[in-house]
Parts: sequence; C-alpha cells; structure tokens
Amino acid sequence: MSEPDENLAAVRLGDELRQLRIAAGYPSIGALAARIDGYGDSMLATVETGRRVPGRQLFPPWLDACAVHVQDKTPVLTEGHRRALTALWELASKREGPIPEFAQKYFAQEAKADFVRLWALLFLPGLPQTRAYAHAMFLAGGLDEDEAIEKTGVRMGRQAILDGPDPAHATVVIHELALHFRVGPPEVMIAQLQRLLELSRRPNLVIQVVRDDGYFPGLRGPYELASGEGGDTGYPADAGR
Repeated sequence: MSEPDENLAAVRLGDELRQLRIAAGYPSIGALAARIDGYGDSMLATVETGRRVPGRQLFPPWLDACAVHVQDKTPVLTEGHRRALTALWELASKREGPIPEFAQKYFAQEAKADFVRLWALLFLPGLPQTRAYAHAMFLAGGLDEDEAIEKTGVRMGRQAILDGPDPAHATVVIHELALHFRVGPPEVMIAQLQRLLELSRRPNLVIQVVRDDGYFPGLRGPYELASGEGGDTGYPADAGR
C-alpha cells in the first residue's frame, strides 16, 4: 500500500475500510454499525466516504469486527494488512489537524448561527463544556497531551457564540446518563455541573435533561444543529472530536 497524496489520505482510508467491510460479509454500513457499540450508520458513512478519519475509539473496533468473515468465520484481515491500514490511518489522522474536514462546514455555520440545538448522550456537548472537562475527555479518548490541548483550544473558541451583546440562542438536551458518566477526577465533574447551572440562568440558553427511562430513538446517537441565514447544518457529534 503506497503512501497517498496528503489530500487523499482520508479518502483512501475510507475506501480501504469499505472494501474490508464488504470482504468480511457486511452488506451494508448498518450491518457493521450493529457490531460496533456507540456508533451509528451516519458516523460510519462519513468514514467510508473519506469525510472523516475514525478516532482511536472507532478504528480498532472496526478492524476487529472485520478480522474474520461474519458468517463462516474465515480470516479476512491479515496482520500485514492490519499494519498497512494502521499506517494509513496514522497518516490520515496526522494530516487531519485539530478540526476534521467533515466538521469544518458545521463549525463555520455554527460560528454565525442564530440558533443551536444540541443533543447529548454519555458526554456533554462541546459548547457548555469546561476546559478541564474537554481536556480530560480528549485524553480519555486516546489523544496525547499536545493533541488534547490543541483540540481543547478549538472547542473553547467555539463557545464564543454564547457570549457578547448578541449571542446565539442554544437549546441543550442532555440524557441523564451524561450527568453521571464521570469524565476526569471528581473535581472536574463538580466544576462541570456547576458550569451547567450557571449557563442555565442565561436568557439565551435552555438546558433540559431527559430521564433514563429506557430506549427511545434518540439513543441512536448525539447530534448538533446550527441554524441561521445559511439554513440548517447538522453535525453527528462525537466525543473524540
């Protein structure tokens, strides 16, 4: 597997992972998504089309799920192929930068949005996060210290839309589990919950909590939606980004 042009690394990786999925007997993205906890069809689709580089929490499970054929259990992924895919993934991840290409359109729309609607499951969404919570989350996701600092800085910069004389209006709907799912040490969670209370007092923010009463369609995945003059732009939110 030769090294691709830097602009094609993510596209090449997505195509390789699509071919691996098919070879392993998964006829659709949904069939594979059912075998990987925490990720829906749309998330895997952005990977296969090269619009997203899978994070450290998705890439290894993808390879593991496709290592043998789903029906007859014959080997599909050799060690050599795994190493080659891992090298390509590392290259694509390195060239992606702190803002993934698939997210750039959403972030541009978010920066000028009049309304933002957020739905969160296990993790709180980026806009109401404290710096310590975001940093701890990125570290737990497998990023090294420098990467975590860089991505945390980007996330904190996005929060500017909630401040100023004409801030965006945000509706934040949080599943109850996110309030109990610990990120970092207890003091980080305490400060984060205090931050939510402070934000809930702002006239431009509505924060609601959905009780953990069992399954409902929203459990398929978190999302963010920014609305303004450019229309509505959606974003399948992910803790690793």
